[in-house]
Amino acid sequence: MLSTHPAAWVRSFVATANRITRRKFRAARLTRLARPFLKAAALTGAVGLLGTSNASAAVNDWLSTTAAALWDSGTNWSLNAEPGTGDDATFGQATAVTITLTAGEPANSLAFTTTGYVLGAAAGGGDLTLTSGSVSVGGGLTASIASQLKGTTGLNVSGGALALTNTTTNATNNTFSDGISVTGGSTLAFSVDAALGRPRATTSPSTGGR
Repeated sequence: MLSTHPAAWVRSFVATANRITRRKFRAARLTRLARPFLKAAALTGAVGLLGTSNASAAVNDWLSTTAAALWDSGTNWSLNAEPGTGDDATFGQATAVTITLTAGEPANSLAFTTTGYVLGAAAGGGDLTLTSGSVSVGGGLTASIASQLKGTTGLNVSGGALALTNTTTNATNNTFSDGISVTGGSTLAFSVDAALGRPRATTSPSTGGR
């Protein structure tokens, strides 16, 4: 209980106020000291989340120089696994070969830095779905795709010369959609019109017909 004596009551009040002030000061000081660590922790968490979102995408280099080697054999790739939908497949061994594809092969993009690679052991053999639709060929180099091409982002060719040599049967015609882009001085050769995939969707004129 507080003393009824005025002076004692005042001293008790001041002592209590000082204790409260010191506690508030310590709490505020601890908060200020902790801020840099809290910010660092938040930044680390953000970076970790960014790293996680990109963890599935990678460059996967083709390693084999054996003719007709299998695309879906993990030992033929630098990541010890065939490319996934987010992986960029690159082909740059000193000796280019024909690569055998089966049904349902994916990749994000293709990049050829050695001339003469052929994807598909036979016309229309296997199929390949490109997530980005991007195919780059080194300047002055050539590459061919005999397998069926699929995807919904078109075909975007840059660099050297690319040939589409898939078969003309309806079952294995190229089915990629959203148009074709050929840039950077590159050329695109094709066996038949059906190799050019599905045309980009357009709005028909009001009069109808073509």
